[in-house]
Formats: sequence, structure tokens, C-alpha cells
Amino acid sequence: MPIPPVVCDFCGKPIRLLSEGWVQWVSKGKAVKFSEVSLVHGAFGPVEEWRGCTYHERHEDGWVIGDEAATEFSNPESGVARTLREIAEDANLVDEVDAVLKRVAQLAVTSVN
Repeated sequence: MPIPPVVCDFCGKPIRLLSEGWVQWVSKGKAVKFSEVSLVHGAFGPVEEWRGCTYHERHEDGWVIGDEAATEFSNPESGVARTLREIAEDANLVDEVDAVLKRVAQLAVTSVN
């Protein structure tokens, strides 16, 4: 049975390669509330239509954007992945972050960069 593709949280289209993925999150307001963790097509990807998938392309006033290439999260023990989990623990978003990291891991296994 084929594994379903990993899809972009914004446009819903498949992310075919690990190098095309981008993990992002936002902090809002003065309280710097961590939220909205997602896996999207990277702003610097090869396809023009994907460039609107990241928060960088559609941010609003007052948002602080955190992001990194999905390749940086492909090893769940990497410093970047551990730091994101620590932030998630403080914001009670561990399940949301773990779901995104699992999708990145699936993408790492199924893509050929």
C-alpha cells in the first residue's frame, strides 16, 4: 500500500522533496504566544506558486515569525528540533510540534534529494 504524500499545510499540494519543505511557527502579540506550527512549501523553492505558502509572504503586523528549512528538522535529535520541542512544551503545543516533526521524518524517508 503506497504511503500518502506529505502535503503543504497552506496550499494542500504535495511536498515532494525534503528540500522543498519549510517548518514555520508564529508568535503573536506582546505575550509572545507560540502558535501555528506548520509544514509548508519553502519560500525559496523551485516553483513560483509555492512562494506564497510561507508566513514571510503573508505575515500581518505584530507577528514574529520563526522558521527553518525542513532539512534542519529531519533528525529528531538535532539541536533545532530539540529547541522547537522545548518551546512547544512551554506553550503546551507538544502534540502539534510532534505531528509536524513526524511528517518531516516521513518526507525525509520518502524523498530523494
